[in-house]
Amino acid sequence: MKHKYFFVCAGLFFSLSVGLFTLVYSAQTKPFIDEIFHIPQTIKYCRGQFDEWDPKITTLPGLYFVSVGVLMPLSAVTGLDLCCVFGLRAINLVVSVVNFYLIYKITKLLHPNVTEEWKVLMTAANLALLPPLYFFTFLYYTDTVSTCLVLLCYLLHLRKRPWLSAIAGFMSVVTRQTNIIWVAFFTLEAIVEFLKDEAVWRRKKKITNAVESSFKYLQVLNFAASELMRQDSYRIGHFIGRVLADVIGYVFVGLSFLIFVAYNRSIVVGDKSAHSVTLHFPQLLYFALFASIFAWPLFIVKVRQFFQAVLIRRMYYVVALGLCVLAIHFNSMAHPYLLADNRHYTFYIWKRLLSKDKLRDLVIPWYIFGLYCIQDCIKHKSIIFQIAYWGCIVLNLVPQKLLEFRYFIVPYLMFRLQAKPGLFWQLLFEMLLALAINIATVVLFVTKTFYWTDSAEPQRFIW
Repeated sequence: MKHKYFFVCAGLFFSLSVGLFTLVYSAQTKPFIDEIFHIPQTIKYCRGQFDEWDPKITTLPGLYFVSVGVLMPLSAVTGLDLCCVFGLRAINLVVSVVNFYLIYKITKLLHPNVTEEWKVLMTAANLALLPPLYFFTFLYYTDTVSTCLVLLCYLLHLRKRPWLSAIAGFMSVVTRQTNIIWVAFFTLEAIVEFLKDEAVWRRKKKITNAVESSFKYLQVLNFAASELMRQDSYRIGHFIGRVLADVIGYVFVGLSFLIFVAYNRSIVVGDKSAHSVTLHFPQLLYFALFASIFAWPLFIVKVRQFFQAVLIRRMYYVVALGLCVLAIHFNSMAHPYLLADNRHYTFYIWKRLLSKDKLRDLVIPWYIFGLYCIQDCIKHKSIIFQIAYWGCIVLNLVPQKLLEFRYFIVPYLMFRLQAKPGLFWQLLFEMLLALAINIATVVLFVTKTFYWTDSAEPQRFIW
């Protein structure tokens, strides 16, 4: 019966997606923005021209490999050339349904005590509909497939299928290099699980959730590691062997990535000058703002406890306020792409809000509230998870000079998946918000066009 409800919801999700996909394609049949690089490159691969590469492309060709692997056999069977704008975009249309399924399965694994199937289904639908992710279902961008592979890697990790997880992780990195951060995250979790088992065996008692989510857990793990190091070489070797047997696939992914970076002399494949590594700490604040908007039904109920926390730990929040002010006033950066391309929402958000001295100061309390709520959503997880999550967020976002909402997708999903499914009204309003923004975005994209003086092609608004 439960599977019946899933298929009904998946059918509704797919039907909505097909309708919006048709609208977008009817309005924009030609490659648009980044598609002008991705689509010609994939078509070359479809024709077997694997030795040709567009130097403007910054990501590895994982998306193109997936597309060729799916479309070429279908083209051979149907006799149609499916390696075209419509066919390539349709890859993301199908993958968006896979994302819905993966989020559904991950939610069930992370929250086994949630017995209401509707909560799991609504949570999965809401996250699959996350506007900056969902909109690119209708174009040939890397985000949908990249997110899918990270989610698959995570699901297999939770199911304790390390080799399959590592393969999915490898493909995710080949699709977008920064996904190596999340592969490292899953690797750390796998290693810590062995240390936890060792600690339980030595202490002869179970580690409670309260201990695991506190800093005391670090002491417990340190005790286990210290005791292990006092053992004979056979015992130590046996433990290392068991760990390596589980994470060796991840290690291969990590080594492959390091070899790639050493050979390429950069994490970026092409156009390195426009994507140089920098320190841009306001990205963390922008992410907090992003999260507080799309997860507002979950965050709004935390307002009272946030003010209580501020009153109890005044100095802590005074320091946080000071750091935010310093970051905003001395570390705010505007990438040339952000300033030059008025097709993106971020152009207007920066121009009308984030670049204004007085206005951006007013948003600082909102940033702090957003960071507080994100932490509150993961506070029930182990302290290792909490520390590693924030470390991954810093590594994922801070080196990026460009304000780009697509960079926030996986960081958002990773914390939102941990949040316990909310009440019906929270999930309903979260869904209505996502649907409203997605439909409005598609309508705006389809109906509102403008022209640049140096181009005859109509321009459209996009995330």
